[in-house]
Amino acid sequence: MGMPRTERTNEAWTAWPFFWFTFVLLAKLIFIRSTLFSQVNILQSVWVEIGYVLAILGMVAMIRWRPVKWTLFVIVNLIMSVFLFSVVVYYNYSGYIVTYHALSQINQVGTVGDSVASLIRPEYFLLFIDFVLLPIIILIIRSANKRTDLLQTSTSRWFWLIPATGIVIIAINLTTYSNQFIPDTAVAAEKQGLITYEVLAFADGSSELALAIENKEEMIETIQEIKDPQQAFASYNASPEERNLFGAAEGRHIFVLQLEAFQQFALGLEVDGKPVTPFLNDLLKESFHFPNFYQQVGQGNTSDAEFLLNTSIYPPAFQAASETYSNKDLPSLPKLLKRQQNYQTLTFHANDVSFWSRNDMYPALGFDEYYDISFFGDEDVIGIGPSDDVLYSKAMPELVKKADNGQPIYANFITLSSHHPFRIPQSKKPMEMPEDIQGTIVEDYLQSIHYTDQMIGKFVEQLKANGLWENSLLVMYGDHFGLQQKAIEQKDIEAIDHLLDRPYTDVDRFNIPLIMTAPGITDGQTIELTGGQIDIFPTIANLVGLHTDQHVMFGQDLLNTSSNLLGMRYYMPLGSFFNDEIMFRPEESFADGEAYRLETTEEMTDFAEYKSDYERILQLLQLSDAYADSLPEQQ
Repeated sequence: MGMPRTERTNEAWTAWPFFWFTFVLLAKLIFIRSTLFSQVNILQSVWVEIGYVLAILGMVAMIRWRPVKWTLFVIVNLIMSVFLFSVVVYYNYSGYIVTYHALSQINQVGTVGDSVASLIRPEYFLLFIDFVLLPIIILIIRSANKRTDLLQTSTSRWFWLIPATGIVIIAINLTTYSNQFIPDTAVAAEKQGLITYEVLAFADGSSELALAIENKEEMIETIQEIKDPQQAFASYNASPEERNLFGAAEGRHIFVLQLEAFQQFALGLEVDGKPVTPFLNDLLKESFHFPNFYQQVGQGNTSDAEFLLNTSIYPPAFQAASETYSNKDLPSLPKLLKRQQNYQTLTFHANDVSFWSRNDMYPALGFDEYYDISFFGDEDVIGIGPSDDVLYSKAMPELVKKADNGQPIYANFITLSSHHPFRIPQSKKPMEMPEDIQGTIVEDYLQSIHYTDQMIGKFVEQLKANGLWENSLLVMYGDHFGLQQKAIEQKDIEAIDHLLDRPYTDVDRFNIPLIMTAPGITDGQTIELTGGQIDIFPTIANLVGLHTDQHVMFGQDLLNTSSNLLGMRYYMPLGSFFNDEIMFRPEESFADGEAYRLETTEEMTDFAEYKSDYERILQLLQLSDAYADSLPEQQ
């Protein structure tokens, strides 16, 4: 005989928590998918996500001890809610689906807490509304069904079929996608499912769906043979004596200002007839200006920009370079300057040196000394640290003292005041802004860039007052973008479109300035060649006369090449590149990618002729990874 109807009814009631949590988790997954992706197919979304929900919750439901069962239901729900919350907030800033690599750096969030908080939208808290609703629902149903203990969660002997079904669905999805590489992380997560994407990323370890480096030994031999990977693909291979401006700035102090979130469009921009960057506008008249210059940072953002500057090696695909390569004996600009020309090497950053493990990275790069928050103190804090005014003013006596011993100085300055969310105090005398952009993040951003410009002017005046200017090479560049379309509101997009008199695109977003000023040498040239952060080292090396024939660099000297190719693989999919004409980003492959003209930022429909550049940049990235991995560890 079968089970009495009353018992079957009671069992259905007591299994209700499994069905409740299953519904809740699926609803949350679909909600986040609708936030992340432009189109959501409900059936496809359920198929790629439900396997994990059935498997995990089904196994929890089979636990007999009721307190443990309820505790695990709630814990699973909480973990999933926090994970989905992190995914959508992270995507708003980076355009990248976060994985365990990035989540493992959660200890860094405190330093940029205001920046992270500004990316959170009220609707994201819907992910946690069920924690409020569940106790209410239990009370309501219990009062209506007094004879049923709703905290019971018994299950039938056939219930094992539910987690088993989930495991089968997981196996099908993993089999389908485990060998299918999709460059765009958003497309990958949409097709594979958010959790499958995470599982595959974890299974791939440090490469994280990046480049599987096959024939690694052969690649190392190739690098050792050609020395200059870029030149292996280019026609230019002149000797130092033939190079333009080789050694023109030899023996000069080198001051590199890495400007937080400084984008090219802000340089020379006028708002209501008032220049945002009046000092830099004037300085360009005696500088080399590279307007077609692009960021190439990875997850480490600002610290990756420092790594690119000083090594001319690509940062890892989905980890900060400082976390990955700080144990390596890194060939670098500071080491080369010390070895060949007896430079003193310093770096100034008014934050905690442990942020992004700079305390490990700086020695690996060969800096003699670093100055962090312990040196600068807590005076005049803007956002995440002391102001740029404090940075330059407190560093100047150190520069003067170092210069007095007769050795040239190589000094990096990592600015902070224009960090997202760009809140400059009224006491800093901000610009007057027109009414139509007041109250937008665009206004805040331009105010922070205006302040940055003022402080650069003050720094240059201090160099002149202390007799350092005429014997210097000043290099300035942006570390990464400031305004990201997904992280700003429609009114902000309209404001920036209005200022540019055209749509703001990813070409604008990734376009950062590079300015080099050497009094008496640079002469107001605008150099239109496409360049990136990986090119700064070889360009400085040429100007100061360093011999790099035995040094592997993945960038090019921008003063002595006629064409260029740059890769980026974090804020855009793997295989994305900038060349002399276009910015390209693949989706599932080259064929379905998108290409934009650098000159006009307009999208192209026919880009088949650039497939060789796509294949070439993949090879360059493989070479860079193989080379960095092959470097010996520090002794």
